Amino acid sequence: MSESKIFKFRVILDAEEDVFRDVDIQSDCSFVNLHECIQQCFQFSGREMASFYRSDEFWEKGEELPLMNMGGAEHGAPGLAMNDLLLKDHIKVPHERFLYVYDFLRMWCFYVELIEIYEPNAELTYPLMSFELGKAPAEDSKEVDLLEDFDLGDIMNESKNEKTGDPEIDAYLDDMDQDDGFDDQGMENLDDYQDLF
Repeated sequence: MSESKIFKFRVILDAEEDVFRDVDIQSDCSFVNLHECIQQCFQFSGREMASFYRSDEFWEKGEELPLMNMGGAEHGAPGLAMNDLLLKDHIKVPHERFLYVYDFLRMWCFYVELIEIYEPNAELTYPLMSFELGKAPAEDSKEVDLLEDFDLGDIMNESKNEKTGDPEIDAYLDDMDQDDGFDDQGMENLDDYQDLF
């Protein structure tokens, strides 16, 4: 059985400032080991969910390699998780790419590219961070995005004003907007609607 190679990954944080780390790790490690290395290199806690996604030269999101088995073929290999997936089984040549997303509320996104495959150095202990550029942000420095930009009023107004181009259908929709069953009854809050049911 051949000796494990070393995979050198460049891990770039999607941020305004240039922040990246080079991570050198044994090819017979699992994706969960790479996940843990990225967490350590960027000084994140590692307590949140994460996934790798296969990618291409345009950094498009492909097949998901989840941290935990999510119970479906749409989440990468059926019944598998990062811990079951060895790097060497899924990465063969330099320049293969992955997106790595950590914390699905804050959506920290990293671009991960294999930049070199080399023989291990007996004087070094792997995995290791072989290069770093830029200061990693604090894990909680990114705002949680809980639909704070979602405005139901705007959506409702857009749907009311939407036209199909067919005069008869548009006239019907206009009539429906003007008579929605509630506007003419002087009701101002949810308690007023209870009497209707």
